[in-house]
Order: sequence, then C-alpha cells, then structure tokens
Amino acid sequence: MTTSQTQRAAPRVRAPWSALAALMVGFFLLMLDTTVVVVAMPKLSADLHTDISTTVWVTSSYLLAYSVPLLLAGRLGDRFGARRIYLIGMAVFTAASLLCGLATGIGQLIAFRALQGLGAAGMSPQSMAIISKTFPKEVRGRAMSYWGLVSGGAVLVGPVCGGLLVDSLGWRSIFLINVPIGIVGLLVARRFVPALSGDPHRFDIVGVLISGLSLFCLVYGLENGSGYDWSEITDDLVVLGHHTGISVGVPEILVLGVVFGAGFVAWERVNKSEPLVPMGIFRVRTFAAANLAIVAAGFATVAASFPGTLYFQAGRGMTPAEAALMMLPSALVSVPLAPWIGRLVDKVGPKWPAFTGLALFSSALFVRHFLMTPDMSLAVLLVHAAWMGASSSLMMSPLAVAAMQGLPPTYIGAGSGVFNASRQIGATLGAAVIATVMTAQFKTQIAAHAAGLGASRRKAVESIDFQRLESGRGVQDSVRTVVSAVMANALLWPAAAMAIGAAMVLLVRSPAPKE
Repeated sequence: MTTSQTQRAAPRVRAPWSALAALMVGFFLLMLDTTVVVVAMPKLSADLHTDISTTVWVTSSYLLAYSVPLLLAGRLGDRFGARRIYLIGMAVFTAASLLCGLATGIGQLIAFRALQGLGAAGMSPQSMAIISKTFPKEVRGRAMSYWGLVSGGAVLVGPVCGGLLVDSLGWRSIFLINVPIGIVGLLVARRFVPALSGDPHRFDIVGVLISGLSLFCLVYGLENGSGYDWSEITDDLVVLGHHTGISVGVPEILVLGVVFGAGFVAWERVNKSEPLVPMGIFRVRTFAAANLAIVAAGFATVAASFPGTLYFQAGRGMTPAEAALMMLPSALVSVPLAPWIGRLVDKVGPKWPAFTGLALFSSALFVRHFLMTPDMSLAVLLVHAAWMGASSSLMMSPLAVAAMQGLPPTYIGAGSGVFNASRQIGATLGAAVIATVMTAQFKTQIAAHAAGLGASRRKAVESIDFQRLESGRGVQDSVRTVVSAVMANALLWPAAAMAIGAAMVLLVRSPAPKE
C-alpha cells in the first residue's frame, strides 16, 4: 500500500479494522449462500414440482454467473474503485435474494439465482483487494485470517443454518434472510470501507470476451459432466438453447473452454495496451503456487461436503438439520483459532501454516474414509469434525496472504480476480467430479450388495434410485450400508486433492526474516 493510498483512505474510515468488519458482513453473506442452498434441494423440488436435474440449476446458474465475470470484476475495482464495485455488487445480491424468496416457479428461481451470482462476482474480488491495499504488510496476515475465518466459517455454518431454516420456515427463508443482512452490510460498508480511488485503466474488451467464453464453457461443461456417461463419449449430447438446434457434447464444450483459455493466454501475452490479466503476475512464483493450491483446496472442500451430507442423511437416517449440526464443531473450533493463526502468519509467513492446514485436512479426509460406517459412534464423528475445522482455518487465509503478498499495487485487483476465479474453478471441478464418482460408485456398490440376496430382496435393492435417496429415520438398512460405503470411497478424491495442494504450497517463497 502506498502512502498516497493511505492518505486517500484515512478520511473515509475510522480504522482499517472497522473496514474489515464491514467487509466481513458482506463476505459472510456471499459465502453462506454458496452452501446454504444445498440442503434445501429436496424441499425445492417438491414445492416447485420439478425434478432434481432441473433443481440442480438453482445452484449451477448461480455458479455460472458468479464465476464467469470474476476476472472482469477485479479489473473494474482497479478502474472505478473497489468500494464502489463492492457496493454495487452487494445491492444487486440483496435485491436478487428478495426476488429468489418471492419466486413462484423454478424458472424464475434459476434466473434470480443467476442475478445473485452477478452480484456476488462484483463483491468477491473487492474484499481481498481492499484488505491488501488498506492493511500494512506487518498485520495483513491477521486481517486475512479473519477474512478467511468468514469464508471457512460460512462454508461450515451454511448447511447448519440451511437445515434449521428449511425445517422450520421453508426454503424461501434461506433467501429472505439475506435481505436484512444485506441492508446492514450496505450501510456499514458505506460508512467504514475506504473509498480508494481507481487507476485510469483501459478495458481489454477482447480479453473480457475470450476469458468469459472460456470460463462459461468450462463451468457449464463441468456442471453437466456429473450426469455424463464418460464411457460413451459420442452418445450423450446436451443441447445449448431450446431453439438453436445445435447439439454439442459435454467433452466438446470442455475442449472449447480449454481452447478459448489458450487463446486468452496468447492474446494477453501479445496485448501491448493493457491486458485484463497481466501475465507478469504468474512470474511471481508465490502467486502462481498459491493459485494452484487454492484450486486444489476449492476442489477438496466442495467435493468433501457432498459425501458428508449424504452420509449423515441417507447413511445414518438423520434429518437435514441433524446432519448439519454434525459439522458444528468445525465452526466452533475455527473461531478461536483465527486470531492466533493471523499472528502466526504475520510472524513466520503464510507458507508453513498453509502447508500444515492442507496436510492436516488431507489426513483428516483419509481417516474419515474409515469412519464412515452405518454404526460409527457419533462422538467420534463430532471429534473428527473439530479436527477438520482446525485444519480448514489454517488453509484459506494463509493462501490468500501468499497470493497477494508479492504483487505490486497496480496488480492487486487483477490478482484478486484471478485468485477468486481459481477457487471457483476448483470448487466447480470438485462438485462435478464428486457427483460423477458417487453415481458410478453407487451402481457398483448396489450390484455388490444385491449379489448375495434373495430374488425379491435383490430386486428391491437394485431399484434404489441414487437421485431420490431418502433421509430421516425411515431409511432402510440396505440403503444405509450402500450409501456409507459409497460416501467413504468418494472422500479419497478430495483427500488426494488436498495432498496435491499441500505439495504446491512448498513452492511458496518464505518471507525474508525480520530484523
């Protein structure tokens, strides 16, 4: 942060910590909404009279609209000021939340969720950019630890809040609760967040278009990949648009995404004006390594949440609220650890805290693979959830500090956009891969379980539909056995991803020792 930036910011804010507290309100709301909807899926399908495949687009439309503009949103913050873009994003997100709560059909809800995603895209990169510009380097780790606590805490608390709200007030409440929180977030952000002036950037229109096409194809392809039969690549086609008549396979969409991505990189390298993403930031080894690690962490965090939710509901017969409460120890452990982790990062740098968090989370998932049985002690599972919470609190904020610490001020917005886009791509990849893995594993486990049964029972077991798994205390023992085995095996994928992320962190440069 330069002296001039500090002078511009000071009149508009009492203290940097007040600005951070204001940003935490909005960022918590943003991260909460990425997880809270998952537990409401069955209720949404029933109330809106639609199938699960259509209901999934309530999440997918949000993810698409959130992911695609992230690079542009970071650059908009550089040009017009991060505070201004953050406030616009918050206003759009809050208004869209109200519309979601009032939606009368699945089509309306999907459209309003996309609008919500656009608001989220405006908010997300600005939080990191404002923190990086407002806090001096010697306390930035502590500030990022609180920011990371909000991210990790919302991911853990989201299912709990969603389960309780859906059980007591219905699915509309998970959207309407955003409205008063969003209004408060707008007011405190206007009051406390510094109005750092933007820089006179030019807009890389070609880069915006190519990067948008690349991210759209990748996210859309990954989202549809969970229902694709990869053993028959030429058969299962998806149609883009109801009236275009153009049939494009999921693999082709993903290939297009990669091609557009390569074209974007090539264009940014030859663009002599002002690229959307200055390729020079990837020559900062710490930034590049932190981005690779956050892809792995995003993948593993999302990929681990789905098997956990299904294990408790269909594997243990819990209600959505009961299943969500099983992860509460994770949040309770994360909160008191945040200040300590921040001071640790300020003292020793982000490398070893991030490595420790990723390694511990990976080992926790490997252990959980053996704990996911139909009759495992709930006390053991609660203690294990605390282990996961402690691990997660060591990951996100040190990775954010590592990503931003070596970037010059003019690249902060672009770097923040890239970092957030990397996390979202990892999360999308995790959701798509784990859905595909669980579907394939379910077929295998059903066949193995049914092989030793009599004709009538075998027919009953083979008729179980993975897309319509029951939850609650009426779940059959055969379903519990199969689901527990499927979810346990599925956890090996995010465990491996976390281990890869830990290896990437070893490339992060340690800061110079303090005198």
